[in-house]
Amino acid sequence: MHKIVLHLILILLTETAISQSLKVDSTFYAISEIRKNPLKVRVLYLKQQNLKSIPKEIFSCLYLEELSLENNNIGEIPMEIKYLQHLKSLNLKGNRISKVSNAIEKLPKLSYLNLSHNNLIKLPAPILKLLYLETLDVHQNKLTSFGIPFNSTNLKVLNYSHNHLSDIKTFIIPPDIKLTHLYLRGNQLKEVPEDIIFTQSLQEIDFSNNQLELVDEDIYLISNLESLKLGKNRIKVLPELPKSSHLKYLDLSENPLMKFQIRNFNKIALIPTILFHKYLPHWEYEDED
Repeated sequence: MHKIVLHLILILLTETAISQSLKVDSTFYAISEIRKNPLKVRVLYLKQQNLKSIPKEIFSCLYLEELSLENNNIGEIPMEIKYLQHLKSLNLKGNRISKVSNAIEKLPKLSYLNLSHNNLIKLPAPILKLLYLETLDVHQNKLTSFGIPFNSTNLKVLNYSHNHLSDIKTFIIPPDIKLTHLYLRGNQLKEVPEDIIFTQSLQEIDFSNNQLELVDEDIYLISNLESLKLGKNRIKVLPELPKSSHLKYLDLSENPLMKFQIRNFNKIALIPTILFHKYLPHWEYEDED
């Protein structure tokens, strides 16, 4: 019996070693390295190489799974992107992208897309059609409207922080999309979308550094919510916290909080991590009704 177990362990260790070796052998860091055998390339990192466009050699890497072109000067995603049918991760953070070809919707395995720190004014429609997208990061662009990849039932993380959003008219997400993390930090939002409470899968919400004056207590009714970030807003009255809340982290720092009920404070005191610093010095304590 012991020999069989040891044999199985050796097989597992061997397979792991081979897998790691293959990954190392298929990872490249320069265009000159991939020209000889592009079909061998699985991972390609071309960061800070002053690229003005995606090099055409990349589109010959038909088995490419992970591509990082971070911090270059690329202005668009061309139609040739459709040839990368095995691509799972695409990182174009820190470029000058303002155009995205419709061909991007033809990528059947793309699950991670980072277009942060670019020049997008509107989220390109083809991105909304990606079927297997799990993470979409478009923070630090110039977006004025909010869009969700409704076609992807795998969507988990959505980052729209530091854009130019002033109003989100609707936030109704189909129940088969289990969004867990929503980041809207650093916009000009004046209110929290009412429909957000229907996305019960949310675990973390970040509305920090907006222009919120009031947060409806219904936001606490999101059953899986553990982290709520409301710092650097204009909130004066602390929203009532229900007994059923599962919050573990609440950030209310740098708000002009001036009033809360004692019974509410007693509930908040049970939250493991809460930030209150830099509030105005005068607080009005309300007795229980």
